[in-house]
Amino acid sequence: MGVRLAWFHCFSGVAGDMTLGSLLDAGADLDEVKGLLERLPVGGWDLTADPVLRCGLAGIKAHGSGPRWTHNIGRQAASSR
Repeated sequence: MGVRLAWFHCFSGVAGDMTLGSLLDAGADLDEVKGLLERLPVGGWDLTADPVLRCGLAGIKAHGSGPRWTHNIGRQAASSR
């Protein structure tokens, strides 16, 4: 089998849920993705994917959820100027 390659030309950014949804729609296995994410030292999250149809275009919508970030890193907007 040859090499599979996905190229994203993100000249103005890309949303994570849209990227994950497109990779799942292209054939990535949701359970395998979840298995890889479970290796990270972060808990309390969930990942689901549903087929959608928008304006005649079919795709996969990825939904991620988890606990809110509650740690204060001690940096304010004024310190970044």
